[in-house]
Amino acid sequence: MTNDEAPTNAAGDYLRAARRAAKLTQPELADRSGVAVRTISLLETGRSTSTRANTLIKLAHALDIEEDGLIRAFGGGATPTTLTPNRAHRDHDATTIPVPVDALTAAFSAITTLLNNSDNADARHNIADAAGQLFTAYAIALLERAAANDATQKTYLAGLIRMQASAFPDTSDDRRYLTWLLDDLTEITEQDHNRYQARWTAATS
Repeated sequence: MTNDEAPTNAAGDYLRAARRAAKLTQPELADRSGVAVRTISLLETGRSTSTRANTLIKLAHALDIEEDGLIRAFGGGATPTTLTPNRAHRDHDATTIPVPVDALTAAFSAITTLLNNSDNADARHNIADAAGQLFTAYAIALLERAAANDATQKTYLAGLIRMQASAFPDTSDDRRYLTWLLDDLTEITEQDHNRYQARWTAATS
């Protein structure tokens, strides 16, 4: 099967159409997005129908299309019938998904300390904590935004977040809320359940 053969599924067709609309070859898209040519070829030809959300976001940004459509197409949702330009030519999710200022401050402070004390165990511990808080905040924001747009997309993102969460440990109440969102919280009081439910409803209604 060559790179120019017709894709075998709607998701691959959508990606190929977006690439051609941008007047890019597969190698050119690979250079622009940082995604391997082989991965792009597999996705376009239907030999691979699943990939990381981060990969799809890179491709969407390189093609200047909405990442939601691409994630939905490869996440098992309905494939868009038309290409939707990237609103306001967003360069990064941070422009649309806010991360709490205190989490960012903690991360920057920890990074600064680590740079100044490269052999300091406390500095390494602090930056690990900050990374966990940032992961938690970003994952919550992703799920809340997805829930407002497409339940299938939320399910897809939840699976990706669940696989990566252990790499970014966090003991905060926000992480318990995220664990609750992922249906992985085995022990919870009725009070906390009601509190998390109210928070979710407020964020997605």
